[in-house]
Amino acid sequence: MSMKDAFDNYFYKLNRYLNGKQPITVYDKECDIRDGIYIPNTLDECGYVQWHPVLQTQLIDYSKLENELGFVIHKSIKEFHSIYWFDCIECLLNGGQNMWINGVLPYNGNSPEAVLKKVRNGFNNCMADLLIDTIYYEIGGVDSNGIYVDNRTGKVIIANIYEELKIELANSIESLLNIFAGENV
Repeated sequence: MSMKDAFDNYFYKLNRYLNGKQPITVYDKECDIRDGIYIPNTLDECGYVQWHPVLQTQLIDYSKLENELGFVIHKSIKEFHSIYWFDCIECLLNGGQNMWINGVLPYNGNSPEAVLKKVRNGFNNCMADLLIDTIYYEIGGVDSNGIYVDNRTGKVIIANIYEELKIELANSIESLLNIFAGENV
């Protein structure tokens, strides 16, 4: 399954779960741009707005960032950030734990620079003693644990640096999206 297919499957299942309604999020004026993810005229009095995924249209060149970081970024991490603009997505695990994937939000006019900044920050958030065996990219969380992508293999792990917990969650980001879609992988 391609990354786009995995996203499309997740968004299709989310739409069915919400009975055709759109998900809501806290309004962020920096994301409220023309052709953004927010649905016009849905901002409520509590500061929530409906959103929908928007296909990205600009190609992103990762070569300068890779030179800056000193390594090649795994293909799946690049694909994850290059297909849709979307807000944080969530699901509940069987044990009732809240799991989320950080969104790829269209700051700065849907620019590739916004994506590159997010990717840079995701690698910089992984400077933990527990995660020194390879380079990891932070993609989300489960309660107090982080969800990371192994930049070498593309596998997704749950890690808690304080409890020295590190377990494999999924073979890939695409598999993780299938977990979010409620499918066993």
